[in-house]
Amino acid sequence: MAIKGDLTNPYSYLKNKYLEKIADLNLIDGSIIEANKTNFLIKHLDIKSAIYNPSKKFGMGTYPHDGRVTIETYDNKKREFIILGKQSGEHIANFITTK
Repeated sequence: MAIKGDLTNPYSYLKNKYLEKIADLNLIDGSIIEANKTNFLIKHLDIKSAIYNPSKKFGMGTYPHDGRVTIETYDNKKREFIILGKQSGEHIANFITTK
């Protein structure tokens, strides 16, 4: 897999054909899940914690990324997100937990 463009820009990782499919969808009401079963929503009220891990994700090679953010819900499910491009994983985790 090779991403073209400015790898520090997190939007360069998104393919236009996928963005066009969801352009007119409401991202909050659940219709995003109907568009593709691999999509998901995590309701803010369900989030117990968002923890920033600054260590690099194994296997990412030279792709620029700022570690990972792991979100845990009250039902003890966890999801890990690799923070691609020039973004702050720490700011993202803080935003999630203070909103």
